Amino acid sequence: SASNLVQARTQKYRQWLSGDPDNTTYSGSKDSFLQSRFHVRLESVASIPGDDSSTKERQIKYIRDPLWERCVPVAGDRTFQEVSSHIAWYNRKTVKIDPNEEKKMLLGKYSKEDLRFVLSELDMAFEQMMGYDYGYVYDILNE
Repeated sequence: SASNLVQARTQKYRQWLSGDPDNTTYSGSKDSFLQSRFHVRLESVASIPGDDSSTKERQIKYIRDPLWERCVPVAGDRTFQEVSSHIAWYNRKTVKIDPNEEKKMLLGKYSKEDLRFVLSELDMAFEQMMGYDYGYVYDILNE
């Protein structure tokens, strides 16, 4: 069992992404489950300012196409409708964020001790495998 929320999050993702998931994770065949699942990050399908590809193109690539490949019916079939409400992501690689504003925002919500604690609880190799990079937080803490 997890001793804090960060560890619970990591355990949850490890279970979902495991090659040997607990049998309570799926119904039916484990092989069928492993062949049918796919991981979608919000960052992959959300509207990203400065990104030339449309939200619909990203959602087709990361949601519709993998579902079709797994023979999962998709509402609307070929007239796939993207979800554009409730999603917006500001990707640090495509959007220029003022470092001072970022620092002010983070430190306005969290103490440096809180940020250090969260970073200390994360499995950075696992986070990187999922596509997350916390280098900007380390930069803020090292200033």
